[in-house]
Amino acid sequence: MVSSSLFKALTAVATLASLVVATPLATPEIVATAGFITPDEQSSIVNGRRNAMSLTIENKSDLNVTLVSAASSFHHPETQALIKNGTELKYGVTLISGASTMLPYGFHSETKPQDVLLKVWINVNDGSPSGPFPVMAYESIVPVIEPPKGWFDLPLLFAYLVIGAILGGSGYFVYTANAPQGKKVKKSQVSAPVGKVTASTATGSYEEEWIPAHHLKTAKKVDGAVSSSGDESGPEKRKGKGKPKKA
Repeated sequence: MVSSSLFKALTAVATLASLVVATPLATPEIVATAGFITPDEQSSIVNGRRNAMSLTIENKSDLNVTLVSAASSFHHPETQALIKNGTELKYGVTLISGASTMLPYGFHSETKPQDVLLKVWINVNDGSPSGPFPVMAYESIVPVIEPPKGWFDLPLLFAYLVIGAILGGSGYFVYTANAPQGKKVKKSQVSAPVGKVTASTATGSYEEEWIPAHHLKTAKKVDGAVSSSGDESGPEKRKGKGKPKKA
């Protein structure tokens, strides 16, 4: 009787364990979109150069996940047969829960001009044993064209400007979030003298607070010269006057 009860208990535990293992973990909700960076907003793949795109990724889950990489591939529009794989770009960026992130992505093309089904996706790692999982960001039919002949390529210049703005904004956000804030130094205020300053001269007294500093220096020099000239002795003054003039 005891062995039968023990057997039933072990059987129930084994069944429960198998159900737990068989039940897959919920995949975090990640939404990704991609678009070409062109001034006229026309989607096309240009051979022989880097085709720039922007990725917008929103983490709607309650967990922080890691953006491992982004990749692309070219397929036949009708049969969806693989024509060639595109560029895979590594990121290693943390996608914060509830936040939206914008990042640049680019790929090169060297195929004959034709319409292709372009697929762009991201690989996200949530720390589960199964490893990273893909999230589709772009899937549409676009034409492959040859590069325009000429030195001035407006779409390419516009793409570089937008990529620079995206990288600059991301770098500024990271800097402001991690930069230490310095302490503010309080400047001591010098108090002005209280009361009136009165100076006296031979001609009278005056209040110096109403007179500019350079006028005060000039006035002091003039007063010193007058007082020194008035202190000359009488005999020295009469030296020149005592001699009779020659006729």
